[in-house]
Amino acid sequence: MHTVRRAIVLLTLGAALALGAATTSETTPYVMAVRLEGMVDDGMSVLVTRAVREAAGAKALVFIVDTPGGLVDSAINITEAIIDSPCKTIAFVDGMGAISAGALISYACDDIVMSPSTNMGAAQPVTIGQGGMEPLGEKETSFVRGKFAALAEMKGRNPDIA
Repeated sequence: MHTVRRAIVLLTLGAALALGAATTSETTPYVMAVRLEGMVDDGMSVLVTRAVREAAGAKALVFIVDTPGGLVDSAINITEAIIDSPCKTIAFVDGMGAISAGALISYACDDIVMSPSTNMGAAQPVTIGQGGMEPLGEKETSFVRGKFAALAEMKGRNPDIA
């Protein structure tokens, strides 16, 4: 049931974008979709960079975000690639949601669409220590907080909520 609902949402989103934008070229308008699931890492960064490059002729690039988070440096690289996208970018938050680095990636997109019962947030930078996950210091937290606020302002969102 969820798969059918997701497919309908993506098809509707793609159709609306394709029909809503007039094209002067002879190519058929298209929308690309890329699934970002699991740990945010260097591999995901390479995937997003490639997708942005290949989406040069697309009407939109939809990122299906379903991640518990991951590496801050990879998330920063991904946000920079998304910002440089030649087409509209959309984060479609699905599954477990866009948690931590996934939330940062979603904030880099032009639009954010969420499936029912998903969430975004929990973006506290952490490290894995002897006692499990431990929050990093104020310096790292301040950096991530500032990045969220800057992306929010860039995309016309409220930086206080970010």
